Amino acid sequence: MKKSQNGYERITISVPRSLVKEIEALKANYDVSKSELFKIALEKLSKDHQRKKLESIALKMKSEYESNSELTSFNSLDSEDFRK
Repeated sequence: MKKSQNGYERITISVPRSLVKEIEALKANYDVSKSELFKIALEKLSKDHQRKKLESIALKMKSEYESNSELTSFNSLDSEDFRK
């Protein structure tokens, strides 16, 4: 990888020829460069990956929360109005 300006790194990738037409169509549809198209795609992939990791953690925490009485002991206060 070669370092570029402005906090970016130049990366060379190879893609199957069968994707080239799709890449060109997406590039034209979104009116962006190939670099920007790949940047957008990788950012979305990264966000999706992070969301899935958080969902997995939340599901694990859910079962712990439901089965651990120490974590649910204050649930009865959920509807209390503390501004009295």
